[in-house]
Amino acid sequence: MPQLGLFYILLAYFVIVGTGNAVNLTDGLDGLAIMPTVFVAGGFALVAWATGQHELCQLFTHTVSATRRGTGYCLYRDSRGRTGLPVV
Repeated sequence: MPQLGLFYILLAYFVIVGTGNAVNLTDGLDGLAIMPTVFVAGGFALVAWATGQHELCQLFTHTVSATRRGTGYCLYRDSRGRTGLPVV
């Protein structure tokens, strides 16, 4: 593993800020970031499982499960005619 020194701090900063910005751009006003979150967490769970990191695999699996519950709740609210999105 290469020794990155101070470059690691700069790289970690850009990865964290870039990931947060990408989710915010995907989400917009209508909450469409749920499916990319499920796909990314599922991919991370597969990588964690393949590398033997079982604690991380459980964490990502719980993330996918919680997102599915949130999606079910949003679909229930939408079927009742109220989505929470204000009409201008």
